[in-house]
Amino acid sequence: MFQKENYKMIVTDLDGTLLDKDGKISPYTIDILKKVKEQSYYLTIATGRSLYSVQNAIPDVSFFDYLLLNNGVYCYSPKKEQGTYFGFIKQEEIEDLIANFDQDSSEIDFCSAYNYYIYKATPKRKLDFIKGIKNISEIKEKITKINFFPKDQTELLNLYQEFKTKYQNLDIMVMQESNTKEQWLVLMPKDVNKKTSVEKVCQNLGITLQQVIAFGDAKNDLPLIKASGYSITVSTALEEVKEVATQVLEGEEGDTIAHFLEKNIL
Repeated sequence: MFQKENYKMIVTDLDGTLLDKDGKISPYTIDILKKVKEQSYYLTIATGRSLYSVQNAIPDVSFFDYLLLNNGVYCYSPKKEQGTYFGFIKQEEIEDLIANFDQDSSEIDFCSAYNYYIYKATPKRKLDFIKGIKNISEIKEKITKINFFPKDQTELLNLYQEFKTKYQNLDIMVMQESNTKEQWLVLMPKDVNKKTSVEKVCQNLGITLQQVIAFGDAKNDLPLIKASGYSITVSTALEEVKEVATQVLEGEEGDTIAHFLEKNIL
């Protein structure tokens, strides 16, 4: 049974969870989140997005305590307007990936704490933080995450095994969001994900993961969903997420999360 006094922090994913199908947050959801914050809960975003991408969806992030970006690799404080890296991908690993697996990719996204660098493909959206590049030498920032899209989807699992063997200082995961059947590989700094980053934030605040309410819908949410004191997903989430979440809400991404918070917290 859900008891709100058992929890101190609310952590939410964005895409497929807090944001609507257009990638935006509603005024209603913002209002509910601010009221929840007034009840002395810590508010945290845990997302695969970069900072500028989050701010494109939520222009005012000042009411959040923490933004855990790039699946938790970069922890940004809106209050301090600065962040901390929990890891990054070394330049030699980036160069090795291009040298050995360029021919197996249709697109490779190099993600920094702030921007996306799209290699071998034309950016789908014209936004300042999404930059098309022809050579990795154009990147002048630390890379915190790499999205590797295979040229042939049937080779994805073979590539996964090759990456696991070759890049033992990185974590490799098969990624899929709830609104698509496409899968790709994500390369991350070793032992860094949404769960480990939330755990670090909790330790700094003197609370535990058992005092966290977590919302998520996709593969990169699974470690946090499994570890949190109370985990919630939506009906449109991946089946493997719904199987391990504490509660599955009837409804899609967007205001469904705010409805739960209004009913159970306020």
